[in-house]
Amino acid sequence: MATLMQIRAALEDGQARGLKQLSRQVDAPPALVEAILERLIALGKVERVAAQSSGGCGGGCKGCAQRDPCAEPEPHFRLR
Repeated sequence: MATLMQIRAALEDGQARGLKQLSRQVDAPPALVEAILERLIALGKVERVAAQSSGGCGGGCKGCAQRDPCAEPEPHFRLR
């Protein structure tokens, strides 16, 4: 089960990560990771950032494995 410390450690390199990527990295359901991220945001430890895209959606987001267009960019997070 993912812990607050595992998610924080996954963000320590300073790179913004998407919810799905973090979920895979800590091997936890996205809903749990999102709840932990919301707690870290409330504590002022993490911030939500815009997805880094290369010109619109459609699999163009940096590090995105999705090749089909998405309705809205996946939220990304990084340490403050």
